[in-house]
Order: sequence, then structure tokens, then C-alpha cells
Amino acid sequence: MERTIGHGASPRRRTVGGPSGAGRARALRALAVATAIAVATAAHGARAQAKPDSWTGSDKALHAGVSAPLGAMGAALAPPGAGTAQRLLYGTALGALPGLAKELADLNRPGATPSMKDMAFNVLGAALGAAVADCCLIRPLASGDRIDGIGIEYRIGF
Repeated sequence: MERTIGHGASPRRRTVGGPSGAGRARALRALAVATAIAVATAAHGARAQAKPDSWTGSDKALHAGVSAPLGAMGAALAPPGAGTAQRLLYGTALGALPGLAKELADLNRPGATPSMKDMAFNVLGAALGAAVADCCLIRPLASGDRIDGIGIEYRIGF
């Protein structure tokens, strides 16, 4: 989106929002590579698994929980001036990379098989972490709002 700044015969223009043409091309190339890796992993992971992998297995929360803070960090590492979509793309991609590495490592470990269900939860956690960081931290700080602190309180009553 372009906005015109100023009045008169020669207004200044600046681009607001998403990535430039080169940035968009880089993002699409990264998405294409990630998709190719995921398809290759899925094809190899289609072999018979030693034990069934459930969508509700106890490890799924672990996959999402580890990927969420990495997704938040990835969103914070997006280039200055990046739009929301670009921050979410960075966060999701960077947050899911360790999970992708683990699933690819499972290809060569005896007795281990890569799981596309685990990878789905890695991507879900990374996307959730990037979205929460974007709406609760990055945008408020960029707009000049003050954040006094963020905390988690945990109480156990006896």
C-alpha cells in the first residue's frame, strides 16, 4: 500500500506494509524449499511405523510448546519495518526449523520414524508463538506503547 505524505505539487511517497518485490521473492523461495523438504519427509515417513502415531499423543503438546517461544523469537527477528504477515512468516519458519531438523534426524535413527503429525504441531506452535508475540509485544512496542512487564503467576494451594 502506498501513502502520500504532504500536500502540493510534489508529495513524497513511502511504501507501508508487506515485503518489497525482492523480499517477497525470497519468502516464496524459502516457502518452496520448506514445502519440498516437508514433501520429501512425508514420502520417506510413509513407511510402516513401529508404533502408531496418534493426533492426540502426549508428545504433541511438547512439540507445540517447544516451537511456540521459538516462533515468538523468529517474529522478533524479522527485519525492521516488516509487516504483520512477514513477521508471522519469519516466526513460523524459524520456530519450526528445530522440529524439522528433529524429524529429519529421525530418518537416520534406528527405530525412529519421522512424524508429519509431530511436524504439524511444530508448525502450529511456531505460528501461535509468532502471532502472540506480534499482537502482544512487537506491535505495541513499535507503536510506542509502554509495556511495564509480562509475567506468569503460578500458585499451588496446600
